[in-house]
Amino acid sequence: PDDIVNEFGADTLRLYEMFMGDYTQDAPWSTDSLRGCKRFIDKVIRLKEKVVDYAEKVFFFCVKRCNSRMDAEDLSQTILLEVLENIDKGAQIDNMDFYIWGVCKNQYNMYLRKTIKNRNNLEYNEEEIDMYSDNSKTPLEELLEDEKIRKMNSAIKLLSKDYAEILYAYYVEDKTLKFIAEELNIPLGTVC
Repeated sequence: PDDIVNEFGADTLRLYEMFMGDYTQDAPWSTDSLRGCKRFIDKVIRLKEKVVDYAEKVFFFCVKRCNSRMDAEDLSQTILLEVLENIDKGAQIDNMDFYIWGVCKNQYNMYLRKTIKNRNNLEYNEEEIDMYSDNSKTPLEELLEDEKIRKMNSAIKLLSKDYAEILYAYYVEDKTLKFIAEELNIPLGTVC
């Protein structure tokens, strides 16, 4: 066994012994089967290493969508644990990108449902109940609107100062294009 452990590793030997056959009967020794067990273990290790490579991307995905950093950490941990557990259970993953982002999407949807459920479990007074009876936004719609606004703010931060001021003046302050051009002392064609 020491030669086999040195060549294939202890985990390979253990795996081979677990699946070589009925323990009450003799089974023939097969080096080819050992090689197959070694390939299987190497594949699982490579998959787990790939998952670790995705950790930062998954965390960034969660940060962009969650209300707090703590929620983002919890959600990313849940996503990565689900992927690792499925790998441990023997899930066949042909396209790791597709698989991980699918898990991200599903876990994020579960996070939204949980967030909304927690909000729905709060006690409302009469004023709060009346607030939603006039066809205003539901908590889910508010959450989606907040996410849209966060994404727009992130995009606006990438713009130059002039463009950001133009957008703000036009869409938020309801100023005319001509007024904005005069106020910022830039040509009207630049504002349009």
